[in-house]
Amino acid sequence: MNSKIPLLGRKYLSLTIAVCFIFIYLIFTEVYDRYSNTWSLYQALREKQSTVLDPVLLEHRRRVLTAERDSLSSRILKDRSAYQQNEIGVIQCVADDARRSQVMIGSFNPGDEHVSGQFEEFDFGVSVKGRFSQIGILINGLETETIPFDITKVQMISSPIGESNLQVNIQAKAYLYHGVH
Repeated sequence: MNSKIPLLGRKYLSLTIAVCFIFIYLIFTEVYDRYSNTWSLYQALREKQSTVLDPVLLEHRRRVLTAERDSLSSRILKDRSAYQQNEIGVIQCVADDARRSQVMIGSFNPGDEHVSGQFEEFDFGVSVKGRFSQIGILINGLETETIPFDITKVQMISSPIGESNLQVNIQAKAYLYHGVH
């Protein structure tokens, strides 16, 4: 039996086969794209589970964190001992920062003291005179000092024309730790 498919039927048959292959290709790529991301996330999860549940790695991580904690604790205690944790220490700290930033202190006005838990909050005001960049260095120094400072108000007083120095009044709070004297 030799059956002949008419020419029009062959075109439809080859067109149908081409459409089926394209459909199968599209389905395969869509499924692959969707599940490849899921599979990679699953593999990452399995890797993290094996890392977290491995006692040797956990012990190593614990030792590293303990060493880091001890290093930071000793550094904090060493830094805190640089200045006394009282009003005199605050004055010394502000005076040292003023000397480093090359500004002149006009006045230092102590304020109220408030005890809150292990910390004593000490309000103060300081009047300084210097160039704008030097005052910026002073404020940055106070904000990053070993005694925690919170600068609450900065007031610039205009200077006469031709004078390069500014007069600045700074209101701040120092937080003193009761445990270290």
